[in-house]
Amino acid sequence: MAGVRAPKRSCAAVIAAGLVFATAAAAAAAVASVVNVRIEGATHTLFEGPILTTGHALRAGSDTGWHTCDGTNANAHATPGPTPTAAAADGLALLNLGFDGQWYPGYDDYFVKQLGPDREGAGAYWGVLVNAALTPVGGCQFELAPGDDVLWAYDAFRARAFLQLTRAAACPLPGAPATVAPATLPGTSVSLRVCASSGGSDAAPGSAMSAPQAGIAVAEVDPANGAVRGQSAPSAADGAVSIPDLAPGWHRFKSFGDPASFVRSNRVDVCVDSGTAGDCAAVLTDAVVRQPPSTPDDPGAGHGTPAAPAPSAPSIATGLSAPASTLEPIIRGATAVGSVRLSAPHIDASGRDGRLIVSWSVLDGGPGIRGWALAARVRGARGAAWSTLARGRTATTARVRAPAGLLAQLRLTVTDELGRSSSGIAGQALVPIDDRARSLQLRGGWQHERDARAWERTLTQGRRGCQLRVRLAAGRPTLLLRAARESAWIEVRAGGHAETFGIAAGDARALRRVVAARRSSAGDVTVKVLSGAVRLDGVAAQP
Repeated sequence: MAGVRAPKRSCAAVIAAGLVFATAAAAAAAVASVVNVRIEGATHTLFEGPILTTGHALRAGSDTGWHTCDGTNANAHATPGPTPTAAAADGLALLNLGFDGQWYPGYDDYFVKQLGPDREGAGAYWGVLVNAALTPVGGCQFELAPGDDVLWAYDAFRARAFLQLTRAAACPLPGAPATVAPATLPGTSVSLRVCASSGGSDAAPGSAMSAPQAGIAVAEVDPANGAVRGQSAPSAADGAVSIPDLAPGWHRFKSFGDPASFVRSNRVDVCVDSGTAGDCAAVLTDAVVRQPPSTPDDPGAGHGTPAAPAPSAPSIATGLSAPASTLEPIIRGATAVGSVRLSAPHIDASGRDGRLIVSWSVLDGGPGIRGWALAARVRGARGAAWSTLARGRTATTARVRAPAGLLAQLRLTVTDELGRSSSGIAGQALVPIDDRARSLQLRGGWQHERDARAWERTLTQGRRGCQLRVRLAAGRPTLLLRAARESAWIEVRAGGHAETFGIAAGDARALRRVVAARRSSAGDVTVKVLSGAVRLDGVAAQP
């Protein structure tokens, strides 16, 4: 990186806290997750950014009824979740735009014909990719995982390559998300890399190979309107592009090639901090997680469940609670448990003693409640079994210890006095391995501190040279950090693959989440502090 004092493997950086915990409004509704949505239209990018989304009912502009779009379509999944089509509709809704498509009952899915102002025509069709791979099923059947990258591209099947822009030292691994989190530069120059993945009619659904792309210019664009401000020299054979002498403040970059051969890349946001003017204090508004407006279902359609309102600033310390409501009972269908109706379960993830607090209210007791059971399973693990964590009858709160280091899905089962039982998803939580856990092998001058906002009220701070090693399950190694007064660079090494992340300085209350590339098997993960200070709250693996 010319003119920048940075590690050799400079990659993505994390500046904004991600959503660590997600809850459902009601167990019958899809669990909300943060995913990155990008819609590349015929002539420009229609939408790009992270949103909090769920699977829910949709109605196309030319349709007369509502249709389920939550991953349970065509029995693709047993439980509802976020989907690419619902996520695209949510992103457009933030811009007061809509979509159109044709519903095919035989496939239980929409064929998307128009997103925003751009309608298909002359053989140019909309296509959807998740993590740079064409989806093998329709956009209402495919279920997204937290952090996934969704790309809807106009004219997606004309054998064009899909450009990817990254700050990494190498192109993304197959299936890895392409979106790069906003970063604060430790200098005034930035090194970028242009990659491309195959995504035309010759690409097999579900495959995603990424390779360096030479001869592509990187353009700085206006965050407000996307207008091009200037272009770099063409990328080198290894895809590398260096952009020097950036002024203080935020800069946004995208790569563009010949439209006949390439689909525009994702954006990369970086900020040059002069150290005196607070140039990076405010993150670009469309780079933070946004919640789409609620779209209630057609009462007469009988499809889907309204999406739940979600907290505007969730964090691991304050806990995340879905507000009590009089939505559908957690048991779908009133006859399942008579007239028993409950509020949406709340999950308090403050981790006071390493436990989650799940609570709810009885809105209508009907014939009475004989008992309830709260169970958990590891989300994303094949064949994961439900394990009962707590049982009760009159209590409406359960304090449970979920498996540490994993994304736990919670299920609440209620039995009424007539013996009728049914279950629903109460929510999910990424439960960290605490920074004081014995399974963490710490080397160097790590220092322990108390913090009432942290998981189990403890943090461990490390500076340059400090290392930790921990064995994590398959999935994406995830570090939960609290902001420090100075920025930092860390290296995460797992499965023979190393990534370097920049951690922005900030208020001590701010949560930073570092998510490394997905691994297909369990193994050791090593973290090394390269510069600055890191305040570790916990570690985990998520799907």
